[in-house]
Amino acid sequence: LTILGLGGNQFRTVPPEVANMTNLTRLSLRKNKISALPSWIGDLSRLSTLSIDGNSLESLPVELGLLKNLSIFDFDHQMRSPAQEVIGKGTAYLMEYLRKMLEAKFSGSVDL
Repeated sequence: LTILGLGGNQFRTVPPEVANMTNLTRLSLRKNKISALPSWIGDLSRLSTLSIDGNSLESLPVELGLLKNLSIFDFDHQMRSPAQEVIGKGTAYLMEYLRKMLEAKFSGSVDL
């Protein structure tokens, strides 16, 4: 399975079964009621498209920075974290920021 559409299902969390779908290249979680993405989202290393708009997310997990193939990322821009200055600079900048924050999580220091 490489494409999975779970949009419009009123999910409050990402179904844990998705964590085992490591061949996914496209994942749509649009228009649910998800309040947080799980850290294992970063383990879906083949994702090139992720759609999470229309949810109740206030922040993005730094583990998203592990998704090096992610080129299309649809999300609501009214989040508290990362800051709007980061979000406004586009997907490539956002992903680089998340990578640096993930590195800082493990090293204890950050170089932005």
